[in-house]
Amino acid sequence: MTNGFGMDSARTISLFSGCGGMYIGAERSGAEIVMANDNMPEAAVTYRQNWPDTEFVEGDVADIENFPAADLVIGGYPCQSFTLGGRR
Repeated sequence: MTNGFGMDSARTISLFSGCGGMYIGAERSGAEIVMANDNMPEAAVTYRQNWPDTEFVEGDVADIENFPAADLVIGGYPCQSFTLGGRR
């Protein structure tokens, strides 16, 4: 069965991934997460525990010099109760 991209799975990069909530929806939609990123250490620990086979780059996305080949890039939005950006 193919997904909406006309292929078996879409190689996907997940940025601002948090603990991986988007992973579930993306995977169910036919995405294969090939790399994920977040700069929150606690989120990184949780993500790695749930998806140990996915490459996870912990740190600022601006510091990533090379990304794997991908068909799709997805990005999470800040969780208001956890983000350090903006007013709390």
